[in-house]
Amino acid sequence: MTLVPEEIIQQTQKTESEKLDADYQEINPAEGRIAFIDTGSAEITKTSSYALALAKLYYSIYDGTKKEKGELKQFLIFCWKEYSKIKCRCYGENFETEFEENDATLKQGMNNLTPSQATEHARKLIELTELAKLSKQCIAIRDGDLETKATQEKEILANAGTIAGLAKTSTITTPKGNNILFLVCLS
Repeated sequence: MTLVPEEIIQQTQKTESEKLDADYQEINPAEGRIAFIDTGSAEITKTSSYALALAKLYYSIYDGTKKEKGELKQFLIFCWKEYSKIKCRCYGENFETEFEENDATLKQGMNNLTPSQATEHARKLIELTELAKLSKQCIAIRDGDLETKATQEKEILANAGTIAGLAKTSTITTPKGNNILFLVCLS
């Protein structure tokens, strides 16, 4: 269980007027460069032995409040079973990988990894690779968590620069066991 720093707990104990004042403070333009990145995918077809998905990756780089660059990348991810491995190839990005079918970090419960699930993990690895590249130029923010629980994720982010993640869900809890995002929203 992850414990929450005392200053976050103190912020959640503000009065209602303090919370309203905090919601309407002046926002000053940020100094320096920052990048935002997000991906998404849609499965085209799947069987028990292969899967094909269309994926998109978009990032924007800002210098202060001025947009410097934006780029959309679209690619196909094809994953197929080959003995006890699932191999993935990305068409439109220079990316290939393979996973063990019974990889404990990727399988769900007692069920082995499927080619369909492998396309989603390959998409996340591509996103993390791009995030790591962007973080060499500026602060890079991902729409999602930065938890590195699955195969290859830690290796990709090991040499990244400054990165952050904005997730809609979190496993971080307060000392009382409550979800930290609920308390952050209240402050």
